Amino acid sequence: RMHDAEVAFSSLPFRATVFTALLLLAIIFTTLHTASEIRVQKEGVLPQNGDRIVRVRRAILVYCYFALVYAVFGSAVVWRSYDINNNSLCAVEFFIALGGYLLQNVNLYRLLAARAALIDTEDKLLLIRKILWFVIHFLCLPLALGFGIAAISNGFGGVSQIPDEENGCTGHAPPGVVEAIVVLDVIVSALCLVLFVTPLWNAKRIESQAMNNIVITKNLLWSSLTIVSTSFTLCYLALVQERDGNATALFVSGISALDFTLNFIFINAIWSLKYYTLAIRFMSGNTLLTSPPRRTGVKATPLRIRSSAMDDRNGFVIEEKKNVICHRQRRLEA
Repeated sequence: RMHDAEVAFSSLPFRATVFTALLLLAIIFTTLHTASEIRVQKEGVLPQNGDRIVRVRRAILVYCYFALVYAVFGSAVVWRSYDINNNSLCAVEFFIALGGYLLQNVNLYRLLAARAALIDTEDKLLLIRKILWFVIHFLCLPLALGFGIAAISNGFGGVSQIPDEENGCTGHAPPGVVEAIVVLDVIVSALCLVLFVTPLWNAKRIESQAMNNIVITKNLLWSSLTIVSTSFTLCYLALVQERDGNATALFVSGISALDFTLNFIFINAIWSLKYYTLAIRFMSGNTLLTSPPRRTGVKATPLRIRSSAMDDRNGFVIEEKKNVICHRQRRLEA
């Protein structure tokens, strides 16, 4: 028998509210990031270290579009949950609820790794980044795909129907699998935290150190919230599996969607208000994104990233040759 908290996560109003919120957020932020990407492509100039900025932009687009797909299919499943009457539909629900959630975590890890590489421009933490890349792509990704394939093929330790008034689905993972996912999440989280914390003590320029620390601290704060939320969710799922031997698809769907929604908010909060304002201005047809050059030597130049410095507009600054230091403080937030 489920406890009160699990009943609340499984309820139709809760899941409908969470999936609707995620769908609206996904539409809004996917549109903004897509507009920003189009704007940058239209300007057609890449800064130094631009390949790292490109990886971050691509990672956030993948993350947002996956959230949009997950929210659409998850919303459809919400209204089908109480009508499910065969194992095939049960498997589909588990695939979306659990497989989709684990794949979302992989996208989240890839995005955090890309942002960490953007901060570590001097490659002082290259070894840690390589370890993180290996864990994400050769351990987390295969495990997430395996969960999804097993669920959709009814091989997820047995997906069956609960014969009661809720008419839901239940399933259980093979022994040790959920625990392995928790361990991998802890490893990835620890590596990400190391990558975000270390640069706080490595800023070289006195004039930019304070601003660099503000940006890195912002990254660390919001990234830490996503890490804590995901770790709590995975541990909760593991405890339910250990206690009951199984978990209902309704419960898994509710708690995973909640974590997905919170992470989506936290991740998009890393980008600055200026970044989103420029995207909105671009969509509204206001193409005057920067002040026109004056005849006194001011010209548009590519961003030169040093230490953790990143520009609000993804790498474009208006820089005056004789006053570089004054404008350098504007080069923040990829």
